[in-house]
Amino acid sequence: MSVAHGLTGIEAISGELEDLQLACGTHIMARWTWLGVCARVDPTYEPLAVTVREADGKLAGAALLGTRVRAGLREFVALGHGPTDAAALPVRSPDVAPRLAAAVLAAVSAERLRPWRLVLRHLPAGDPVAVALAARARHARLVPDEVAPRLVLEAGKTRLRDYTSKQYVKNRRRQAERLEAEGVTAVIDTTTDRDEIAAALPMISAICRERDREMERRSIVDLWSGRFFPEIVTAHAARGEILLLRARIGEDLAGYALCLRDGDALRVWNCRFDPRWSTFGIGQLCRSALIEHGIETGAGSIDWLLGDEPYKASISNDRVAAEDLFASSHAVIGAATTLALRVRDQAREATEDDATPPTWVKVVRTIGKPLLGS
Repeated sequence: MSVAHGLTGIEAISGELEDLQLACGTHIMARWTWLGVCARVDPTYEPLAVTVREADGKLAGAALLGTRVRAGLREFVALGHGPTDAAALPVRSPDVAPRLAAAVLAAVSAERLRPWRLVLRHLPAGDPVAVALAARARHARLVPDEVAPRLVLEAGKTRLRDYTSKQYVKNRRRQAERLEAEGVTAVIDTTTDRDEIAAALPMISAICRERDREMERRSIVDLWSGRFFPEIVTAHAARGEILLLRARIGEDLAGYALCLRDGDALRVWNCRFDPRWSTFGIGQLCRSALIEHGIETGAGSIDWLLGDEPYKASISNDRVAAEDLFASSHAVIGAATTLALRVRDQAREATEDDATPPTWVKVVRTIGKPLLGS
């Protein structure tokens, strides 16, 4: 095993990491293009890579982590912790999983006198490395995470109605009629051109910030001193991995969807609408247009990413399960994590059907986040 510390150390093996991640079918949010941006702009954690190799020197498995010391506790998380909906511990074959798990445990426990905690969120359910880690660590547990609803597109089903309810299509028609009654029309277009996407970023950022403010949540465009959002879009757009769908009304950008192109999957990462047009169902219009775009272009699926909100359920026919791994050096740290998990589950149940959480849930989340490594 080996451990590469810091951005420079990981960049030295970034080509090998990308080859490994692509060979293992790693989610685009857990590949180096995404995580490299996180490593550059996230001031919270120092990046490190734990790797194992084959006898011939070929990279066989890797765990990309972030670390910090808080209140005397050494914390480890998956690199990109926070704005990332997927983590991964790629290995070329199942027999490598125990070796990588042992290497990760050796790395996190290297400071023998310092207590530690490992938090790996949004792993694929049943990940072999996570299973091996949970079995090896003294105070560890794997728990169900949120699911990622998705719409799997099928050959022969070529209409929006083939994937949604009659009422859904009717609502969309009514919204279009309401716009026409106002004397305006929503024009939908898509682009993967990096220059067009770059030119649209200022308006996209303004709409995203305004909508997030209306929903009383911190906007992703302000994360990490405002560096994360434009850099992640620019990095992926340069590789042709961003699809931008726009809904325009006259000269206004009424809504948009930024999607990650991951093989034949469209992963709907950032979708917002201008609050001024909220009464016209612009969000539903954009989502419907994405489904139609996916059908027309031969996409395999449209992934709505983590969160089982009702609006996602109405346009999904599959759910991808994820798991969280929590491990620590001492039982008392594990007990605190267990308590935080119970509170998290209660908070989720309390807001299952509500877009805006009650005040008590907001307070509990703020208090509980440090216990879950956030």
